[in-house]
Amino acid sequence: MPFTSDDVFDDLVAAMANTARDGRHLMTISAGTYYPDSPLIRPSQVPIVSSVFDAFTEAEDGLLVVGTASTRDAGAASDSFIYVPVNTFKVQMWDYQVMRQFWCGGTLFNPIFCTELIPEDERYTWKAVSLSGDSSIGGAAYAQAVASGAAAVLRSAYPYLSAAEIKSLILTTARDLGAPGVDEVYGHGALDLDRATQPVGELVVAQGRSVDGAGPSLQSTRLRLGPAFGDALETSALLAAGVAFDDFGRPFTVGLDQRVDHQDDGFGLGSFLARRGMAQGSTRLGDRETLHLATETADPERPWATGLAGLQRQEAGDRYTMTLDADAAGLGKLRLGIATTPRSVLGLSAGPLALVSDDLGFLSTEAAQLPQLDLVGGGAGISLTRAVAPTTDLVLGLDGSSEGVHLGGDARHAVQAVARHRFADNLTLGLGVGLLDEEGTFLASESGGAFGDDARNQAAFGSLLGRYAKGNWSLEGSWTVAAAKPDLAADGMLGDLGTVHAESWALGVIRRGVFDEQDRIGLMLSQPFRVASASGTLDVPVSRDFAGNVIRASERVSLEPSGREIDLELAYARQLGPSSSIDTHAFLRHEPGHDAGADLDLGLVARLSRHW
Repeated sequence: MPFTSDDVFDDLVAAMANTARDGRHLMTISAGTYYPDSPLIRPSQVPIVSSVFDAFTEAEDGLLVVGTASTRDAGAASDSFIYVPVNTFKVQMWDYQVMRQFWCGGTLFNPIFCTELIPEDERYTWKAVSLSGDSSIGGAAYAQAVASGAAAVLRSAYPYLSAAEIKSLILTTARDLGAPGVDEVYGHGALDLDRATQPVGELVVAQGRSVDGAGPSLQSTRLRLGPAFGDALETSALLAAGVAFDDFGRPFTVGLDQRVDHQDDGFGLGSFLARRGMAQGSTRLGDRETLHLATETADPERPWATGLAGLQRQEAGDRYTMTLDADAAGLGKLRLGIATTPRSVLGLSAGPLALVSDDLGFLSTEAAQLPQLDLVGGGAGISLTRAVAPTTDLVLGLDGSSEGVHLGGDARHAVQAVARHRFADNLTLGLGVGLLDEEGTFLASESGGAFGDDARNQAAFGSLLGRYAKGNWSLEGSWTVAAAKPDLAADGMLGDLGTVHAESWALGVIRRGVFDEQDRIGLMLSQPFRVASASGTLDVPVSRDFAGNVIRASERVSLEPSGREIDLELAYARQLGPSSSIDTHAFLRHEPGHDAGADLDLGLVARLSRHW
């Protein structure tokens, strides 16, 4: 309707300003200055945008100034200015009750234009249409219609956002035009509704009960379960429904189940080829001391460093191990190791000890060789081997690692004791007990972010070993059980793990002297270290309410793998001459990685070695 006085116009503007000031309504005004001869313009002919904007000074959070191609002059309104290019927009599909909706806008004098969302290929085509029959679509009325519709779309998608937050979201996600940043021509830039429906800033996974609370980033959130857990949590529906929040407190389903990874340390081709030889040397330091060195250089052109002087010139990528054996008078054989495996420190990698004898050493699988020692990694250690009787030996060892299994900064320490007794020339039985303490990991699993960064674990292991040998044949077996008490962060998504039980077993037969005196063949059936029973509580953010409270869902979940890996290996090795040898391995892994859905893993490997 026409206005005949400035007072009426002022009253209208004041009413609009009061509406915008309530914090629930977002008002859009056009930056256009049209119809200068219209009686609606004040006699002083002050542009409408200036008059209205001045009236909205106290309600600026609820005001959005809209410009288009002919009115791209933000001026003093640059902090609230959005530019609308003359084209159509495409936005992501939202679950609207009505498939086609209209939002309208326009100037006080122009025909009203409306924005229309039309479903097309799982997205909406966004365009402005005239309800007055005017075929000309453009100008201030068009821009205002599009901006009003954009605000309505965002309010429909995020009804908990205030008018000020809707405005900030539109301006923050605008596509920058003109001078970098906010300028007096394009303001914040061009309206980009599609971008406004995407996350803004760094996504965080809420640990508390408020969307405004601090939380770890989605990128830092991960849970990498050790091989014993197999594919546990791989199909967690609760994690799949988990959300992360952007800078505006909007929840986005991010597939937290994809932040769970699994390790598979099987003895397939990859692990076989990863076993690299090292140049070795030994030096007698006295009547009772022997120093053993083994080195590998990253540069194949450089000679091996097999002495202390060479070790002083180690470069990045080189690796070395060093052990010192000494006869401790009255105690037994003492070994100190640096950068060595726990088996080497304990003296279990060679010799007649059951299940880790020279007979079994040429097999690839390590399932029979005290699986708890694989959880420690390489480090420094000390061991003592003592004969307590003519037929009984006792090995005590302490080994620790300050390097992570996969991440730096964690530490693991193990205390291991192995006692063996030879009942006759043919039969040897052994009993092993061990304690493992982990900081930063639990049974070789790693967590971070919303899963917790401060994992700890204490575990006890018991092993029964046996070996029966007769002539050129030997039968060897092992069984290891473990009980662990992992402790993850109190505010992590996975907690209350209780006691985790795990086990492994192996049974093998070896034959020496098949075709000549120096060859051997072996067949082993084994189950790698596997979690037998474990559960935990998942507490996952899944949504939010209007008041900004995080809605969480909790459930008790199993951490047991879906399958049970059974390995079968056939190996053959023989000397080809004084300085060369060959060994071949055929292996079969059923349900590899303890994953019931994994394909059968088959392989055949042959290795030819020559020594100088």
